[in-house]
Amino acid sequence: MKTIVSKRRFSKFYLPLIITSFLYFALGSLLVSGAIFSLNEDKSKDNSYFFLVVGFIFYISFIYNIYTYFNNTPLIKLNSKNIYFNNHNYLISEINKINLSGKQPFNHIINLPKEGAELIFNDDKSRYIFDDMYSNTWEIKSFLAEIFEKNKGTSPEHINYISSDDNSLYSFKGHQLLSFTGISFWSLAIFFLYIILAGNSDSFMFLGIVFSLLLLLLICITSFMNYFQILNNDLIIVNHIIFWKKELYNMQNIREIVFEQNGNLPNILRIITHDFKSKTFSATTLSNKKWLDFKHKLEEYDIKVRNESVY
Repeated sequence: MKTIVSKRRFSKFYLPLIITSFLYFALGSLLVSGAIFSLNEDKSKDNSYFFLVVGFIFYISFIYNIYTYFNNTPLIKLNSKNIYFNNHNYLISEINKINLSGKQPFNHIINLPKEGAELIFNDDKSRYIFDDMYSNTWEIKSFLAEIFEKNKGTSPEHINYISSDDNSLYSFKGHQLLSFTGISFWSLAIFFLYIILAGNSDSFMFLGIVFSLLLLLLICITSFMNYFQILNNDLIIVNHIIFWKKELYNMQNIREIVFEQNGNLPNILRIITHDFKSKTFSATTLSNKKWLDFKHKLEEYDIKVRNESVY
């Protein structure tokens, strides 16, 4: 019997968990140790007790952060008969409904809904499988869809697709120097270049630190600097800075496209293919008008577009 086991994604699960947990613990330790030092020095007790309480709140947040991450992202095992969320066992036949896409509640210190699947059981209890938290979410979703359709006697969802004979290239982008992210990148890049040229070239450690910071800056900012093109029946993802690197999706392979909010960060394009693979691309240079023009063009191919961020 085929069994699928979930694999937590390092970049979306472990790395954010490590960073946030470290920050909560470090801030808590800093405040508590400072408060204890002040109390031992017979300084202002009111401030010391206040910082002591806040420090313990950070410690509680540290524990709660770890708990919620693992609670929202349990180990999942499934086969044709059963699905396990950690040690909780459910029969596949007990699933009443499956929503394979959509925003699901991610209960955390900051409650931001995340893209994922919702499994609704016969007792109306729901369990969630978040796309970005597992590296093999697509495999789990595909297997669930296949089993559910077979058990319920339903046919796979039919998604229309309209091909185009239009050979024109349509670009949806803004100017990088008119965006805060673009201006920040080039300003800091020029600043670092100046430091390198004006600094002591004999200091290899200095140059190594500067180049490391520049590389980190490049990686972080370039992830926000995408724009989109449509040529024939292909959707092309291009980056303003790494312009030679492109990703191509044939429209016929796209199940759904989502315009997502990302807090105060740039809006995100999520592409979900028919095999439930999902990938996101941030695009800081696109204005709301460009996003809406892009949406209308996609809909000409009868692609389902879920707009959650641009109005």
